Amino acid sequence: MKDRNYVGGSIILAALAATSLTTMETHADGIGNLGTSSTPPIERVAEDDGQQSGGSTLLAALPAGLYGVSSSSPGELYSMNTSTGAATSILTLSDGLSFTGVEELAGEYFVTDFFGGSCSGYCFGKFDSTTGAITWVSDQDGSWDWCGLADNEGAGVMYTVDFDAGDVLKTVDSAGNTVVIGATGVYGQGNGLAYDEASGTLYSIAYDGNLYTLNTSTGASTLIGPTGIGPFSNLHQGLAWDAATSTLYLNEADTYDSLYILNTATGTATLVGPNGATAGSGIDGLMVIGGGAPCPEDVNGDGVVDVLDLLAILSAWGPC
Repeated sequence: MKDRNYVGGSIILAALAATSLTTMETHADGIGNLGTSSTPPIERVAEDDGQQSGGSTLLAALPAGLYGVSSSSPGELYSMNTSTGAATSILTLSDGLSFTGVEELAGEYFVTDFFGGSCSGYCFGKFDSTTGAITWVSDQDGSWDWCGLADNEGAGVMYTVDFDAGDVLKTVDSAGNTVVIGATGVYGQGNGLAYDEASGTLYSIAYDGNLYTLNTSTGASTLIGPTGIGPFSNLHQGLAWDAATSTLYLNEADTYDSLYILNTATGTATLVGPNGATAGSGIDGLMVIGGGAPCPEDVNGDGVVDVLDLLAILSAWGPC
C-alpha cells in the first residue's frame, strides 16, 4: 500500500480512537518431462527430508501488504516492497516449498506443494505466521503440482489449477475438500492465480507467458494478452490482486527475479523492480493481505492504526 500523508483533526481523532482498541512427474532426485509436450523439462528444488512439519493454529495476523514465498528448502516468507520490488525475508517456514502458491483465507495462511515432515510427496498445508510451522491439510488429491492459489473470501474457497490432472481448475476449502470445475485447455495454466472478488474475475498466468482469465464455472481460459516477459522456462511465477489499488502483481522468478504490474486489459507487464537476494529458486507465490477498502486513518499504510500513525501526523504538523 502507498504511504499517505493526512493532516486534519478528524483523522487525528479517528486514529486516537482506533489506537485505544487493541503433470509434474519430476522428483527431488531428478528432472522429468511433462507428458509428451515438447516444452523444456521442469526442475524442482532439492528435497530435504529432514524438515519437520506440524504446528499450531494461526497465532498472529500479518500486517496489510504484499507477501511472497520462495520455492526453497526450507521455504521463506517475504514482505514485498510495491514501490521497488525488493523482497525482505520475515519468516522461515518449517518445510520446503516447490512451485508453490500462497493465500490467506478467513485469517489463515495456506501454501501448496510443500514437502517434508508429515507430507509424503507434495501437499496442501497452512502455516503459523509466528513460528513458521506448516500443518498438513491434504494430499492435493494425489497431485504434486498445485502451482497457484487464489482466494474467494465470499465463497469461502480458494482456486487452484491441478497440473497433474491436465490443467484442471478446482476449488479447495480450508479443510482440503476439493471440487473440480473443469479443464482450462491451456498447457501449464495457473502458475500464478489472482481473484478480483468485486468483478468476479479470476486471473491466471500460464507457461506460455500470457495472461488469461479463467471461467469460475467451467474452467475455460480466455486470453487477455502477452506479458512481454515470456514464455517462461519453468513454473516460478506468482500473481496477486490488490483490491485497494486495483493492481495485479506478477512476480517472475525463472529469469528476472522481479516484481511487475500487469495491465489487466492487455496483459503487458511493467517492471516495478528486482527482488534482490532470495532463497532457492526465488519467489513464485504471492498474496495480498488487507487488500480491501483503503483506511484513511492508516496514515503510514502498514495496515494497522496505531501510535505510528499519530507520530506520522505529528511529524507533519504545521502549515501545508
